[in-house]
Amino acid sequence: MKRIKALTTVLFILSVIAHLVSFYSTGTTQSVILSAGSAILSVAIGLFVLNIIVNSAERRAASLAIIRIFHKDHASFHDTYLMEVGRNKFGMEKFNNLLDRYIKNNGNPSALDETEREFIASIPITYKDEVSALLGRILEQLREIQIIIGISFNPRVTAILSACRQNIVELLSLVGSNKPLSALSDREKSRLCELYLDIHAALDSTLSELASEVSIELHKKLNNET
Repeated sequence: MKRIKALTTVLFILSVIAHLVSFYSTGTTQSVILSAGSAILSVAIGLFVLNIIVNSAERRAASLAIIRIFHKDHASFHDTYLMEVGRNKFGMEKFNNLLDRYIKNNGNPSALDETEREFIASIPITYKDEVSALLGRILEQLREIQIIIGISFNPRVTAILSACRQNIVELLSLVGSNKPLSALSDREKSRLCELYLDIHAALDSTLSELASEVSIELHKKLNNET
């Protein structure tokens, strides 16, 4: 990687020198030097493009290991602290209907009744230690993934990553206040409900987008699981 960058820089400098020399030359000499400069510049541009491709491939490979860990923690968070507790409370059909209503109403907690909103808000409080630990790990994983893939990665993926991280930080802050559910206002309960469901949805999207961008094999696996 460093050698490609160094060679690209040297070739670019040689190209500039060749074009400068050709400027002060005449006749056949000018033509030959100019052609040589153009050829060197073409090689430099080719190596520059190659460097971008190699660098992107290396970033994808480096992020894959973290994505696999993220996949495991996300599965535990989603399966245990959303689907399992929700279905135990309402039953599978009713809880699935709750989630469908929330999604179809563009993530508006008003689509749920008061009992449903309060229950969702209670999950990260009831399971504070477990949820906080999982989300803390996931937050760090998303941060590392975002650093590795860089801002030049798919803008859609980086936008989802950023939004998801912000929601996690806000939820952890609310839960970290140590207020019991009974001490929360209706507005705070509604916001906590919204954050919790939005984080689950965002993590699903993040994992799917990352898998499709970074690993075809992982993307196929995720599709087979859904």
